[in-house]
Amino acid sequence: MKRLWIASSLLFALLLQPMAGAAAPLDDAIALYNQKQYREALPTIRSEAEKGDPTAQWYLAQMYYYGHEVEQDYAECAQWSLKAAKQGNDMAQNGFGFLLEEGQGVPQDYRAAFKWYAMAAEKGHPTAQENLATLYMKGLGVEKDYGQALHWYAEAARRGSRFSRYQLGRMFFYGYGVEKNEAKGAEYYEIAAQDGQVDAQRELARYLTGLKDQPGKQAEGVAWYIKAAKQGDGESLSTLGCYYSDLGDFKTALTLHRRAAEMEIALSQQEYGKMLCAGKGTDVDYEKGFIWLSKAAYQHQPQSQYLLGMLYELGKGVAPDVQMAYAWYSVADLYGYPPAAEHKAAVLRRLTAAQIKEGDAQAETIMSSY
Repeated sequence: MKRLWIASSLLFALLLQPMAGAAAPLDDAIALYNQKQYREALPTIRSEAEKGDPTAQWYLAQMYYYGHEVEQDYAECAQWSLKAAKQGNDMAQNGFGFLLEEGQGVPQDYRAAFKWYAMAAEKGHPTAQENLATLYMKGLGVEKDYGQALHWYAEAARRGSRFSRYQLGRMFFYGYGVEKNEAKGAEYYEIAAQDGQVDAQRELARYLTGLKDQPGKQAEGVAWYIKAAKQGDGESLSTLGCYYSDLGDFKTALTLHRRAAEMEIALSQQEYGKMLCAGKGTDVDYEKGFIWLSKAAYQHQPQSQYLLGMLYELGKGVAPDVQMAYAWYSVADLYGYPPAAEHKAAVLRRLTAAQIKEGDAQAETIMSSY
């Protein structure tokens, strides 16, 4: 039977030889696409897509998704992706699943996304396996099932998915669908981290620096934080900012916190604001410090809320306003920052009943803006 299948396959290949020649223009167009020569690639890709070639349809879908020599149009992308997906193209099946998951060009539909991811995953498409695992992990479009998530992340990881290796690390580290094993989780983190996966680098760094009884591991952890920071990871930049601040290297800490603050990392917005107000690593600048502490305060940082109260009370970086100081102290007190209660009580004695009522209203307004 096996020999008959081989013979039949050879005959089939011979019968397809003329078709192989006809496919050459599409091969050339795909080569042009991969070289980012989209204008030259488009006519052939479109022509072959309209003739029903699924590979061409998938490439045309991508051109609509990214706006390569066509106006970006998610609906057109979805139409061409679906045409290719229905013909069994695993890349298109995964791609159409993604559009359904994100609601781009089609109504968001997690169940349908799950169906298309599953089709591509069964064929061995690693990104589809990764996406399918994530739906199982989150319980989107399917009942949450950590065991299935673990299975599909493992399949994708075996095919080289860095993100899946990182996710396997998380599952072992926190005990999702498997017995908790931080050391084993760290092993997966390291595999992904060595391959440049930034989340894995950060989480491996966090694990290693937490091994307080092993100084060598802590130094190794800092090195991983540096690798992640070089890839632009905001949390790692922030952590390194705190690390260098503890070492007394305030200029380096200031630079790191500024970069992380600009990436909306709340802790660094707070620390950068504090350093500006204290003149650590830079000249004192209350006005700029007030701006950054405000950003952090609206990201639920109670210390920043308390410090804003102080700045309003003292008139540093902003016009003095005891009523606003009371409002911010009230918010910080509500979030459980211990010094805020004492300062709130102190300024309360300086306010009229009307001002207290207005200050309470301002605190409520601040809270409702979160």
